[in-house]
Amino acid sequence: MLENSTIGSRVESLVFTILVMDIVKGGRVNEDEVASDMLEIVKDIIAQLQHPSYTWEFDEQNVTIEPFTERFTDSVTGYSFKVTLLLPFAFDRCVIPYTPTSIPDTGCPVVTIYDSNGAVVTTVSAGGSYTVSSSGCSGTYNIYIDGTLNQTGTSTDFSTETFNISI
Repeated sequence: MLENSTIGSRVESLVFTILVMDIVKGGRVNEDEVASDMLEIVKDIIAQLQHPSYTWEFDEQNVTIEPFTERFTDSVTGYSFKVTLLLPFAFDRCVIPYTPTSIPDTGCPVVTIYDSNGAVVTTVSAGGSYTVSSSGCSGTYNIYIDGTLNQTGTSTDFSTETFNISI
């Protein structure tokens, strides 16, 4: 079960309560055997959490194991314990699935200008203009309106080219 956790100091601390249990036969005839088996499983889980191939850190020194019996609807015996996994957290806003726009929604079409690598150079609202600052650039162009390809062509000199976009 995930418990209250924290994010800070470039570390994400995830706290889990883990329950390991098994059903005890009627009359509690195998309760000691079940408790022993469950303790071995707890140790296995703790050992696995320490494996160096994981990207988290785990402090095995501070794990408190609490035994329980006759818990829940079924008669079960086992252990509960809390673990904290420390994961690196980069606070990287570049991975947020968000694309900001500086042009307010006016209901008019928007032209998106991309560079040759496909990166957005700028967007221009209907009636606006954009001037290429280099001279002598040539190549192909694609004009998108509201995210849909509207025009494609080539130019020998973008600094002297004028594009009239109509829908």
